[in-house]
Amino acid sequence: MSDKTTITVCREAALKIGKLARERGLSLLKVASEALDLAAEVVIDGKTPAEVIPLVKLHKVAPVFDMVYMPLGIVAEILKDADAYLIQFYDYGRDLGAALSRELKLSELLKNGDMLRSLIPARRVEFQRGALVVMLPPRSGKLAHLFASFLRGLLDGFGCTRHTVSTSSNLIEANVSECISSEG
Repeated sequence: MSDKTTITVCREAALKIGKLARERGLSLLKVASEALDLAAEVVIDGKTPAEVIPLVKLHKVAPVFDMVYMPLGIVAEILKDADAYLIQFYDYGRDLGAALSRELKLSELLKNGDMLRSLIPARRVEFQRGALVVMLPPRSGKLAHLFASFLRGLLDGFGCTRHTVSTSSNLIEANVSECISSEG
């Protein structure tokens, strides 16, 4: 019994991956097998491969900003005087938004909760009809204003200047309906 099989796929996708594999000197069998393994992992996690594409684009841009993952408790300890950092958080958000806007549309970012959770330590992210709600962990406290400032900058970096962002406790709410409706 052979350890290979044939599957039917979209012709354009097959030609594209075949060309890329040849250009990089990779085995098409290996690339296709790894792609299917990756797709299986994504589906097991309850997503579709298409939903992961914006995350890949984020990770392409992230190294430029020297991003690190760190527990929120440590961040809160470091930023005890959170208000002193509002402008820096806004600036980083704006710069990241400008870089990401070259890779994807704002609506792709906002609809992808996983992507936003990799930028802001959110427990839950909901986006419906132009309204974004980000629920932060209970321990976020005064950091909510910093993350809201980062989000304002991120939206501005995407060219979305007609938005409102507000915070209450561990909740950030943003109305971006005008920005989304004007996307092409």
